[in-house]
Amino acid sequence: MGLTAADLKELAHDYLDLAQALLDYRTTYPISDPTQRNDFNTVFNRIVVTADNLENQAVTAALAEISTSAQSLEVGVQSAAAAVKRIANVASVIKIAIAAAGLGTAILNPTPAGVASALTNLVQAIHPEAASS
Repeated sequence: MGLTAADLKELAHDYLDLAQALLDYRTTYPISDPTQRNDFNTVFNRIVVTADNLENQAVTAALAEISTSAQSLEVGVQSAAAAVKRIANVASVIKIAIAAAGLGTAILNPTPAGVASALTNLVQAIHPEAASS
């Protein structure tokens, strides 16, 4: 079964919801038996670890799903630096910096469409004439 990054992220969220439900149960119904309390805590920890592992796999899958190569990202950031060095208009420089910061955020919190969109925004900030044509 091939799960997408979105599938894995949704499953991670579902497991976190289950963990919260278990905590709510524990608050509502205290467990006095030491063996049951230990079993409950053990399974709760497994649920939390599973959620964390699913989230990690979602990020890995998202990175694999991104069609933009690392080279394209590097070229985009290098182009931004080159543009800033040659542009005198402060508003244009700020637009480029904002777009570059957005790309950095998208790289650090990847979604398949997010990085590609952020890279497009950066290219448009560097070359506004291409965006309007």
